[in-house]
Amino acid sequence: MMKKYFVWLKTECKRAVAALPAIMVRAVMLAIIAGVIAFCGQKIMGQSREEAPIKIGYAAQDDRLTKLAVSFIENMESVKSWCELVPVTEAEGREMLKNGTIAAFLVLPENMVEGIMTGSNEPAGLYIAETGSPYGLVFEELAKAGVGMLKTAQAEIYASGMLTTQFDCGVDELQEIYEEIDRFNLGIVMARENYFKNRTLSVTGNESTTVYYGSALLTLYLVACGLFLGKVLRRSGMEQRMLVKRQSLSVEGMLAGRIFIAMGLFLPVLLPFGFLFAIPDFRGQIVLSFSMGSVCLLLLSFCFLALWQQFLQLCTANRGTALLCGALSGIFFGYFAGCFVPSALLPQIVVKIASFLPVTYIRECGVLVLSGTGDAASGILVLGIWSLVLFAFCSFLARIQMYRQTKENEKQRVSGTVFGTSTVVIMTKRLLRKKSFLICLLLTVLVSAATVRMEEKSDTIIYAVVHAQDEEWEQVLSEYDGLVRFLICDSEEEVKRYVIQKKAECGYVLQEDLQRKIMDGNGNWEVTVYESNGSMLTEMVNEVLFERIFYVISSEWYAGYIAEKECFVQAELEVGKDVFQKAAENALAEKMLDGSTFGFQTFSVENGEVSTEETEEKSFYPVWAMAVACVLFCGVIGTLDACADKKKGRFPQRSGLRMAAITITLPVTGGLLAGISTLLFCGALQTFWQTVILFMMALLAIGAGIGIQWLYGRKRTGRKI
Repeated sequence: MMKKYFVWLKTECKRAVAALPAIMVRAVMLAIIAGVIAFCGQKIMGQSREEAPIKIGYAAQDDRLTKLAVSFIENMESVKSWCELVPVTEAEGREMLKNGTIAAFLVLPENMVEGIMTGSNEPAGLYIAETGSPYGLVFEELAKAGVGMLKTAQAEIYASGMLTTQFDCGVDELQEIYEEIDRFNLGIVMARENYFKNRTLSVTGNESTTVYYGSALLTLYLVACGLFLGKVLRRSGMEQRMLVKRQSLSVEGMLAGRIFIAMGLFLPVLLPFGFLFAIPDFRGQIVLSFSMGSVCLLLLSFCFLALWQQFLQLCTANRGTALLCGALSGIFFGYFAGCFVPSALLPQIVVKIASFLPVTYIRECGVLVLSGTGDAASGILVLGIWSLVLFAFCSFLARIQMYRQTKENEKQRVSGTVFGTSTVVIMTKRLLRKKSFLICLLLTVLVSAATVRMEEKSDTIIYAVVHAQDEEWEQVLSEYDGLVRFLICDSEEEVKRYVIQKKAECGYVLQEDLQRKIMDGNGNWEVTVYESNGSMLTEMVNEVLFERIFYVISSEWYAGYIAEKECFVQAELEVGKDVFQKAAENALAEKMLDGSTFGFQTFSVENGEVSTEETEEKSFYPVWAMAVACVLFCGVIGTLDACADKKKGRFPQRSGLRMAAITITLPVTGGLLAGISTLLFCGALQTFWQTVILFMMALLAIGAGIGIQWLYGRKRTGRKI
């Protein structure tokens, strides 16, 4: 029995080795594409701050308040790290935004100072390109933090003017007061990046962005390489049945053998991915780590991907349909795993679902291999459970396939000798018999629509944890309502635990008596920042946290400062120092709430035109990628069918190119309908030209398929091409 099994296994290995060259060629091509992506990515990330890749335009009058507003945002460390503020006219800015030269455009209103002073408070306009993109959300939150600091500084200036009117004194010294307020506030703001002490919870100290993009690229690469294993894993029911009856082999044993061989094929397939280490910046920021945990997790990743492809092969009518299902599911899994958009920016419902999906832990495996840090235990558990469940399903489906009576007769069903029957009708019937193909397209539409609906009902929240020994900070931080939410921890160890377990983007530990140390002005204060290799947005969260710190510190400083000004001494003697100081606090609070300070509204740019409506949070789900994938991979299915028809000599009495055109057009039409339906149900189809673009891609897929089938036919007949 075992001897027969090993003989069969040897045969399967030979078959896999024979298929390996074709698999390696595809893997090399895929690795080249991945290398180009990584090279472009590291060029963008490796640019200096003076050569920031993203430009933000602003149009404003040249006055003191404008300079103050721009300086608050322009000198934010997280802004400088990835964007550059460019002064332009309003006409230039709108044109640059339309043609993509700048990613966002800030328009400060004319006579802004007078408008704020009179209470008309015309808000500035923040126009963001690529609505719903991570860049839009992050820059909007950064602008909100910068404006929050500016709002505090402005409120102090306006409160000072209010106090001079209320107590009828100090009017001559207002300009001096304004300058001293600006000097104190800017002194704190300009040097704030020096006080954040980052601590990466990693033994390697790798750059988190490099590890993130490297792990995401590795995950998508492995998922894509799994698509090449169809020839190794696909077996007909008749072949399975013969092996069971004649060789006495078990279905489970054969299934385990094929999965084991497929896992082995992933090892040489990984070699082309090593070309990425030829990129100096990539190689310099990655440290490969093959611990016991990472190796086990990597092998389980191979096992799951092989089982997933085996499952698709058993569920589908042919390798082309399996390819379509694998590609679409790969895009879906990649989205939930955070390969396209950092998980911190995904809605909470998506993050919760992702914690149960295996591809999430394949990406964690990439982080573990590329950095040496991470939790292997949870990944081993989840991937192990998924692998066992898939193995059971594959075994069940293989037995159904083995005992199912096959009634297909290609020559009778689609023979070209059937006269009087429309060719289109014949080909349509053949396509409709591919139930797995139709079910795959239908599921793509339904799952995409359901995912977008889930996103709409869930908020995008970036969680950060804070441990502060002074209770006054807890209320200030917990009250903040924005893209970032602060959670209060009881100890520094709890902060570390949240970050390591990836329950928070980053964590902070505030010094005891932080407020007093900042007020002393000697720079003897710091905020400890904990982040993991998966943290992408720590600098942005730093700005939000500092805005909260700045609000508390500046407000307290102002109350003490204004009470000590000589111009208000007489007023203090008349009403009492405590009463005057309370009046100053009330004036500041009033100016913070009455809407007389600087603010902005966010607008979107859609299809090159500025929208008059405020931006709404939009989906990060790759709807267009799904729609395009439906069209292109349906074109691949049609091309494979056309080449198979040519190889087996079907339709001998009909034009080869005509039959190829019909064979390719029908599945592409199905993919086009599925793509348009996906865009419609997800609310992503908004203009006629978007439909035209999808039709153009369908025509391109049909034309490319016909060309490939023609070249294949010329090669088979031995003619020179």
